[in-house]
Amino acid sequence: MLPSILAKQLQQGIRDYIETTFPMTNTPFAGSLTSLFDEKDGVYHQPYISVKLPFRMADKMPGCFDGLKLPFMPYVHQEKAYERLTGEAGRSTLIATGTGSGKTECFLNPVLEYCYQHNGEPGIKALIIYPMNALATDQARRIAEAIYSSPKLLEGEKPKITVGMYVGGGKGKGATTMMKPDKKNNILGVITDHETMLNQAPDILLTNYKMLDYLLEKEVVNKSTGEKVTSLEAMMSAIVRKAISGHVESCKFVRSTIGQDPVTKIQETSSPSAICFRIVPPHPKVSSSG
Repeated sequence: MLPSILAKQLQQGIRDYIETTFPMTNTPFAGSLTSLFDEKDGVYHQPYISVKLPFRMADKMPGCFDGLKLPFMPYVHQEKAYERLTGEAGRSTLIATGTGSGKTECFLNPVLEYCYQHNGEPGIKALIIYPMNALATDQARRIAEAIYSSPKLLEGEKPKITVGMYVGGGKGKGATTMMKPDKKNNILGVITDHETMLNQAPDILLTNYKMLDYLLEKEVVNKSTGEKVTSLEAMMSAIVRKAISGHVESCKFVRSTIGQDPVTKIQETSSPSAICFRIVPPHPKVSSSG
């Protein structure tokens, strides 16, 4: 398939369609379509060539992962992202690269490593917010595939890390357990049943703005105390159905610009690709109420 020939065929097809659909035989307009098509950029622009330069490769495999074995040498921007986002002193990071450059892996691999290091601790460890359900569904399968392809993240055939997707919609009961993803048989691989996630919080939760807004605005009654909680507390109570004894240690995000307060971060972000909050047990010197 030659782009130059394909472009000419497309242009001729458009011209034939317009001239056939809108024939102009009246004397004042005769030949006007021909003049329009002959005019440069009158109907369509000429084809252009885009030269895609390769992304730079890292010199060596990163040594910051214990639970993951990367299947390929990372790009330089991925290597730098891993250095910033792994460990207990992670830093907020903005990544802006071209399509197909592995931006998802920039935050996903550190998230999986963090969950591995804190395996067995209760509560949600990563909250990832997507602008579209289709993107959340696509990446849910990718996350499940990454877990099932990493031996250290499995205990036999059972994953040590659980992933839930809370995006609303759908009818009937969703998936109650993690499964090996199978696109052919429409198996997503993550937990989608709301009641299951309410009873036992997944390590990683995928959601969207609509559901997050709904949970943030909804008043939730704590069944054990009878007290009403709102805002970020409401979101966590609705999802987890129990208090999470922790605080947001840091916010790690990709392609977004956000503020300082956890609630403000969610409400003021315009169109991020994904935001990931790390919720960890509070430091002895840090109050867990804020």
